[in-house]
Amino acid sequence: MASISRLFLFFISVWSTLVVHLGHVSARYIPSLVPGETFPSADFLLSDYKNVSLHKRDGKPPPTFEELIRKGACHLSNSESLDYPQRDLGSFRKMGQYWTSKPYAVGNSGTTESLEVLGDALSALGLPTKLPPNKGDIWEQDRDWEEDGINKAATYGLYRSVMNPAKGFMIAEENWSPWEQTKDDKRNPNSDGQRQPPITKWSDVTFLAWDQLARTTKEVKNIKYMFRFHIINDLTIATIDTALQRKGETIEGWPGTTFDMTTDEGKAILATPNGAGVAWWLIDHKEQLGVKTVKSVTVFKDPFQKLPAEIILQILESCWDFTGLDGLLQISSKANEVFETYYPSITEAVLASCSMTSGFNGHKFRLVVAIQAAAIGPRTLQKFLQDKDWDPMPPVMKSIFWSLECSTPIRQAIKSAAKVHRLACVCYDSFIEEIKKAKPARPNVNEDEIHDWLCFNVPVRLTMPFSPDAIHHPSFVEQFWLHRALWAFELYSYIYRAATTRWAWSSKKVGRYTGTFLVFSNQMNWHEDEHLTITQCMRCLSRKTPIQLSSYYPWLIELPSPDDLITNSCWALPDPVDLNDLGNKVDRSWGRGPGFAKYAGPGMETFRLLRSSCRVNPDSPLFHCNLRVFRGLGVAFWDEWRLYKMGLQRKMGFFAQPRPEHPKPITDALYTWYSLVKDEDLVDKNAFTFIRRFSRYVR
Repeated sequence: MASISRLFLFFISVWSTLVVHLGHVSARYIPSLVPGETFPSADFLLSDYKNVSLHKRDGKPPPTFEELIRKGACHLSNSESLDYPQRDLGSFRKMGQYWTSKPYAVGNSGTTESLEVLGDALSALGLPTKLPPNKGDIWEQDRDWEEDGINKAATYGLYRSVMNPAKGFMIAEENWSPWEQTKDDKRNPNSDGQRQPPITKWSDVTFLAWDQLARTTKEVKNIKYMFRFHIINDLTIATIDTALQRKGETIEGWPGTTFDMTTDEGKAILATPNGAGVAWWLIDHKEQLGVKTVKSVTVFKDPFQKLPAEIILQILESCWDFTGLDGLLQISSKANEVFETYYPSITEAVLASCSMTSGFNGHKFRLVVAIQAAAIGPRTLQKFLQDKDWDPMPPVMKSIFWSLECSTPIRQAIKSAAKVHRLACVCYDSFIEEIKKAKPARPNVNEDEIHDWLCFNVPVRLTMPFSPDAIHHPSFVEQFWLHRALWAFELYSYIYRAATTRWAWSSKKVGRYTGTFLVFSNQMNWHEDEHLTITQCMRCLSRKTPIQLSSYYPWLIELPSPDDLITNSCWALPDPVDLNDLGNKVDRSWGRGPGFAKYAGPGMETFRLLRSSCRVNPDSPLFHCNLRVFRGLGVAFWDEWRLYKMGLQRKMGFFAQPRPEHPKPITDALYTWYSLVKDEDLVDKNAFTFIRRFSRYVR
């Protein structure tokens, strides 16, 4: 098979990429969406792709090219037919019972990887290349549902797109169907099996989103182009390869190769997994769209091939995070060639631009490179860990990128940075979802009853539940704290691998080094509450049990790949800031200015201080509750403002708005902590024994 790297399909409207050209009246091409198909894409903020194919069906071999031609012809016939039965797919409101719209975040540039990479194609077609006027759209199947009286757990399927009904085009960026997401559950007796909600197909979910976004009926019918971004499905690639060979051509950059739907090659490509969704998009929604057809499909690849190296260098150096850089290197062989020549300067530029790799996190990035390159040994590593502020930066660390003979160690560190970014986003999404589900309460009793509860463990019977007003986007310090903690895990995994392989240490020596130089001396910014929270979160969200790296410290795990989690997420990072700036008066008073990123999050310490200042009876449930419930809410990573909005802290910071007439007493805040604890949380069965010198036992 010829090498086809990072394809795009354009159905007069797809890039990939497949681009499909859609027309009116005669439906020329539309494949069927097979349950379980996935269309992984490359969002500008998402990387670390893997080859994802259709799930196997009864062990049957893939269809032949001739079978695909017949299937494609059938799709075209169905799209042309006025009598083809229409399904009642439901309304946008009904879709909201199963799917949740997620924020589509972009940086100041107003672009994503798909818009950046497809820029030439979009411009040639007269289509906009920025957000706005284009709109990013993400739908996640994160809601449980009932089927025949049986509760079904959410599948965490996800469809990510860029749409513009006014201009008539859509880019399918990332697609994980519920059926595909639950394929591993069909043999698991403890799960709900492979499943999908009533509204499940990519063609239905994205059409309802398109219909909702369109301002007029005319805009609904205005679909002209569909782009399938990042074609990596085996069957699709094999079919495109065969189609090109039959035509005597090879895959090229834009404008690529176009196959009319009157050709066998066009029909076969239409019948592939990446073409089928487009077909059903038109077939099933004729009532709203009218009868439309696919005129042609254009296949093209990496647009960087035509750009001079100087321009590609500028593009790579302008990346604001390593997730974007990693994605560009994955989709473009030409970008890889440029990176191999200029990797020191590119890495330095992105490291300086990325807000989450400044300060301590940037030091960890350099240490990862040095360990991978075997540029430092355990004694030098110990020295650099002890001087964690690096003021001034050690010369060997400052020049580490330029001293390498190849880019391999840096490429590994870039993948680690992209992984940390994606895991941080998934963790925060999980924390926010748990906050939404939380039912905190305040006591509705007099002070005497509160005193009896605190001192004598007498239950408080009357409470007032309330909804926490704390689901806003994470602040800079909240994001930095989580990235810092994840980087500590990632760095430790590199140290562990070097110690057990290159340095050939025994497990006892590894444990002693871990305790002496990494944990007890806090050289890697270990904050036990933060790291226990991450370990719990990864264990809950990972499809596989995370690898435990230490028998001495069981919470030390190897961070899983984002692709091994039950959900995916990726946000744009905040702009770079000065870590010495404590912020304005409001941020300073609530401990959320950039300068507070150097310290630990206040969450769990607030709980302990409230408990001690109120002289709570040691027999109180507050001393015996399972701290898992607080870790599940991400309390260790929240700043004081969010804790206040959750009712977990007294008012203490400066208010830009009028102060409340009746400030919450300390006992109210303490009881709100208690209200989050359920009966089953009164014994911490998942406790980690973790003792630090001169430190309390941490559950």
